[in-house]
Amino acid sequence: MSHSEGGATVIETITGTVLGVSESSVMIDIGFVNLSVLIPPFYQERMAECIGSEITLYTHLSTTISSNKLNISLMGFVDKADRALFRSLTQVPGIGDRAALAVMQKPTNELIDAINTGRVDVLNSLPGVGVKKARQIITTLAGKIVTEEVERAPKGGIWDDARKALSALGLSTREVEQALIRLRDTIGTPETVEDVIKHIYQERS
Repeated sequence: MSHSEGGATVIETITGTVLGVSESSVMIDIGFVNLSVLIPPFYQERMAECIGSEITLYTHLSTTISSNKLNISLMGFVDKADRALFRSLTQVPGIGDRAALAVMQKPTNELIDAINTGRVDVLNSLPGVGVKKARQIITTLAGKIVTEEVERAPKGGIWDDARKALSALGLSTREVEQALIRLRDTIGTPETVEDVIKHIYQERS
């Protein structure tokens, strides 16, 4: 179990053995205690396959006060991109921690693409998300969700132009960012957008 520096009690990750899985949580043995960790719904099948195995989850500690009682919940995520999406969703007015988790019925890259491309129909199909809320999510978060890939990807100038061109060609946000990172790391900065597209499609063929 990792903590942030400076004596803070924020739990960054947990590692332990999966004991069981329900629709909304996973039970993990971390050695001295069994923890019930809330998870996104689309994890259920994946976590069921991990029963008996050791896993590491990135975590988010949620605290709420109800009827003058402090309620503490621990949310767990397989990777930082999932946690980043969850935390972004909680920035939308009216969406709390549990509601944000319930929205995550689909893989993170699909939800980010739906948000960035204004797919109200996709978001409206999720539990608790009406048309008005779907539009609010898009207005609040489109182009603003920062994942580790987005942070690492090259930006500015030709890279931004290439990003728009690749998105227009049908690549998902995640595919675009991963492709641009690989391209920068292998050949540096191309001279034209056409060069970017050529190299990426040669790699994919």
